[in-house]
Amino acid sequence: MVAKMCWRLGIYFFALGVLCLGRGAYADLPRALYTVEAVSVDVTNSLPIRAREMAIANAHVIAFQRLMRRFIPEPELFRIAVPNAAELDRLVAAIEVVDEKSAGGRYLGRITVVFRPDEVRKRLRASGLPYSLTLGRPALVIAANDGGLDPGGLRRALEGLPKDGWLQPVLVPVGENETEMTAALGGDVPTLRAMTQRAGLTIAATAKLIPDPASLGDAKSTGFTVSVQVYGLSAEGPIPVMVPRGGAQTFHIGPEASDGPDGMWQRAAMGIADRVNEPWKRDTAQDNAVQITVDARANFNTLAEWLAIRDALSNAQSVARMDLGELTTTSAVMSLTVAGSPDKLAFALAQRDIRLHVDGPVWRFSRINAR
Repeated sequence: MVAKMCWRLGIYFFALGVLCLGRGAYADLPRALYTVEAVSVDVTNSLPIRAREMAIANAHVIAFQRLMRRFIPEPELFRIAVPNAAELDRLVAAIEVVDEKSAGGRYLGRITVVFRPDEVRKRLRASGLPYSLTLGRPALVIAANDGGLDPGGLRRALEGLPKDGWLQPVLVPVGENETEMTAALGGDVPTLRAMTQRAGLTIAATAKLIPDPASLGDAKSTGFTVSVQVYGLSAEGPIPVMVPRGGAQTFHIGPEASDGPDGMWQRAAMGIADRVNEPWKRDTAQDNAVQITVDARANFNTLAEWLAIRDALSNAQSVARMDLGELTTTSAVMSLTVAGSPDKLAFALAQRDIRLHVDGPVWRFSRINAR
C-alpha cells in the first residue's frame, strides 16, 4: 500500500480505493463492507454485567452511525434517526469483543459490530434520503505528520484498513522527491495533477495531521487535528486540470480510555477515508423514491462489450429493474426502471467505462473506447 516514504518529513503516499457496491453484486459483497471494527466503549454501572450490556448497546448505536457515514452524504446524516433497541437487533448480525476490561463497575472495551446487508439496505431505502451504493475509483492520498507525532502510526493504520471491505488499498509506485511531496501537500495543482496521472488515477487528496499543543512529543496525551482536501482530475478542455472538490474537511482525534496501541491512528485512518469518499457520495447519491421506466438500447461489437454493459447496469444503484427485449450480435433492446436523474446514472456508469447518451425517449449505452 505504501510505495515510498520520506521519514524526515513524515510524508507518505497511499492509494485508497473508495468502494461502494451496487445492487447486482450484493450476493458477493464482503463481510467487511457491513462491519464496523473496534468501536470503543466506556460505561460505568454498579452491576458489572449491566455495564457490559450497556456497553454493547452503545456500540450498536455508534457502529450504526459510522455505517451510515459510508453511504449517506455528510449534509444528510443529521436526518438519520437512531434505531431503537428492537430495530438494532434486526440490523445487527453479530458482535465480536476485541478486548475488554472490567473493574469497580467500569467496563472498557472495543467491540466489532457486523450488520445484516439486507436489513441495512431496507433501512436506507426507508430513510427517504439520498444514498450511494455505486462503485467508485481509487484515490491517491498524500498524508503528512507535523510536529512530534509518531511517524509510523498513520502508516500502520492505513495499511491495516480491511483488505476485503469498503476500502481497497492499492499499491501505487511513486518517487521520493521531497520537493514534489511538499508542493502537493501545499495544494500545488500542477504537482498534484502530475502525481495523480502518474499513478493512473483521477482523484487525489491531501491529509495533514497537526498535533494539539500539549501533544508535541506525545500524541496520546491529547490528540491531533486532521485536515483533508480532495481534488478531482477534470477532463474538460484539451488539458486535464486538478480542481478542489469542495473545501477542506477537518476533524479532531482524541484519546479514548479503551484505545489499543494504535487506536487513535486507526480512527484517523478511517476518518481520512470517510472524507475522501465524501465528494463521491455527493456525486452519486440517489433518492430512490421516484422511479421511471424508459426504453433503452445497447450497442456493442463483441460479446465481452455486451456483458460489460449488462453487468454495469445490473450493478447500478439507480437501476431497479432491467427487462431484455431483443438481443442481436451487435445490439440489445431493453426496458429499464430507474430512479434519479440520467446525469447521475451516466456519472456512475462512466466509472465502469460505460457511456450513456439520452437520445430523445431512448437511452443509449455503449462501451467507452469500444473496439
